[in-house]
Amino acid sequence: IDTFIGFLANLAFSLAGILTQGIVLIIDLMVPILTYNSFVTNPVVSNGWAIVRDTVNMFFVIVLIIIAFGTIFGHQKFQWSQQVPKLLTFAIVINFSKTLCGIMIDFGQVIMLTFANALREIAAGNFIQLFGLNQLYSVSQNTAALKSIGSATTTSLTYFDFLAGGVMAVLLTMWVLATLIMLVVVLVYRIVGLWILVVVAPLAWFAGGAGDLIKTEAYAQWWTRFKCLVAVGP
Repeated sequence: IDTFIGFLANLAFSLAGILTQGIVLIIDLMVPILTYNSFVTNPVVSNGWAIVRDTVNMFFVIVLIIIAFGTIFGHQKFQWSQQVPKLLTFAIVINFSKTLCGIMIDFGQVIMLTFANALREIAAGNFIQLFGLNQLYSVSQNTAALKSIGSATTTSLTYFDFLAGGVMAVLLTMWVLATLIMLVVVLVYRIVGLWILVVVAPLAWFAGGAGDLIKTEAYAQWWTRFKCLVAVGP
């Protein structure tokens, strides 16, 4: 029984060691994601934003024509004195939407990169100390199990202590690995989400400018998602 329990304990510590290596690999993968900062300069984002912006600029012309006809025929829904200035303001702002998005993203990045650059210097070591993984395999000199090794008092309970320690090491490393994987997923989702929001910013802001004519929550929803993704990084 002691031999079998000792075998299970060694197996558990070996599995914990493999999981620790996985943690180090995830950390190495996470560092470039943490320090990513090309949200508006990415070629795909720049080209996609330009296409959406040019399309939206045509929408403004169509909406202005509709307002003109509605005003001529005296439709109560169209009030050019209120709608046209708002549309023209949004038409100007939309052409600078990528720059404005970049400035707002930079506010979050200044905070985030302050920590990310510090972690990058000694990435794996920093996280291992942060989660206490360097203490998982250390045994106190005062442990009863350690004192009983090689003595007549060695019992199955001593082997069970090591097995319990091995099982806890596996559980803790699995917990840390799962946490880091979720962190990587969130950070990747943040990058992709900000790419998409920057690209569709002209369309969302157009919905805000034409809010009196088009009943949609797109503009408010865009700002809610944008603020969330900017803040979740730090």
